[in-house]
Amino acid sequence: MPARDFPPTPDDASPPGASWRVGAPRPATVGVSDQPKEDVTVAQRSRHIIELSHPELYLAPAAYPYAPVVDTGGPGTLLAVYRDHLGNENGCLWIGWTYGVIDLDLEIRDTAPDLTDLDDWETVETGTIDLPPEATLTRTTLSSVRPPEIDHLLSLPTGPHGIAVSARGRDRARADVHIRLQLWPTTADEPVRTRKHDDTFDLRVYSGGRTVIGRHPDPTPAPSTAPRHPPAAGTAPQHEPASDTVPVHDQVSDAAPQRDPVSETPAVPVTGQWERLWRVVMNRCDREVWPSLARTGAGTLAVDRAEAGTGVRWPAELREWFTLHNGGGPADLLPGMTLLSLEQMLELHDLQCAIWCELTAGEPGTTTAGGNAAASSEAGRFVPEFVPIAERDGTMLVCDTRPGPLRGCVTEFGKDTADMAPPGWRSLGALLADLAHSIERSTPFDSNFLPTLTEQGLIWEYSPLG
Repeated sequence: MPARDFPPTPDDASPPGASWRVGAPRPATVGVSDQPKEDVTVAQRSRHIIELSHPELYLAPAAYPYAPVVDTGGPGTLLAVYRDHLGNENGCLWIGWTYGVIDLDLEIRDTAPDLTDLDDWETVETGTIDLPPEATLTRTTLSSVRPPEIDHLLSLPTGPHGIAVSARGRDRARADVHIRLQLWPTTADEPVRTRKHDDTFDLRVYSGGRTVIGRHPDPTPAPSTAPRHPPAAGTAPQHEPASDTVPVHDQVSDAAPQRDPVSETPAVPVTGQWERLWRVVMNRCDREVWPSLARTGAGTLAVDRAEAGTGVRWPAELREWFTLHNGGGPADLLPGMTLLSLEQMLELHDLQCAIWCELTAGEPGTTTAGGNAAASSEAGRFVPEFVPIAERDGTMLVCDTRPGPLRGCVTEFGKDTADMAPPGWRSLGALLADLAHSIERSTPFDSNFLPTLTEQGLIWEYSPLG
């Protein structure tokens, strides 16, 4: 269904329409930064709410029956411009890790934008494109019973044009995905250039098939679908109140209650507790023992790439965790668990996302179940916000990066029990504090494991209480 255009409106007026369906204009309750400002260089501006079944949009000839083959080897992570085997120059916009309802602005301009609003966007890329005849902005409709089809959304101008694409909300499980596409005539020939990239979307991970592509939450609260009616003569127009809520991705759902951690140890700095552990082991054991328990920490660039690979933003403590070690050695620092390296963490995270997507396929409300709930609440399944830190035989310890007061808590996740039990610790630092205390004083860790530290190494004995 083609999207409908409407002319720019003054800042104090509400645009017509309020339906969050494919092709409907944006609802009236938008933030101040979203309101279009008067710009004489804009020849045409249109706003749309579009629903996608795949997180890509294309600029391609209307005659193409299928989406063009996308070149993922270019410099952009939001925009690609490439020439196909027929000689047409096409474009691709990567919407993010997930698909669903997005907010789209299209501006056909007379001159290049000045991009003074970079602070309003998370990623911005520019370049030039020679738009083919009958160029259109299209989406792919995916089906399990027929090949992908092209759905033409908006007609575009033809010929050489400058192009600027701005985006926010491309992180996983965001419900506020917003894309702005700007085009203007030009004689220049410039490659794609990244002006800003502050989201977690990593094209190499996305295109390499190392992540699960799912649906992001629909915008909430959903605007009313009732048609708007003009006010009766002599009455003042009714304006919807401005929203004073925080962005959807920062809100905490009431769907599942938060649970207190089993350990009462407070959150403490993770580096201090790691150094405490190191001193205990080095003071009592041979020098070869510590390398058998933990490998040297990862660099910050490797941590950046791993965080991007999970598609979620990490707490600072989790980033710090992997700079202190990059996986365990042949001996166990944590009883019954192996500390994961960044590579092992990514592999396990992707595997769990794929398994649980398949297990819950077709179940209403499970695609992002738990993703917007408070950290420590029961999700009942693996969600991308669970970042594994240790694992053995299908049982993991995960750092819960969901929002809320207990963001960063550590929870056991089992292949049969999921996250049925409450979190064990309120932070990674609290986990290490309990571990160091147990090894220092030979007291039980996690109620069930007794340590023995000798010159030769660390040994754990399973000794359940009761």
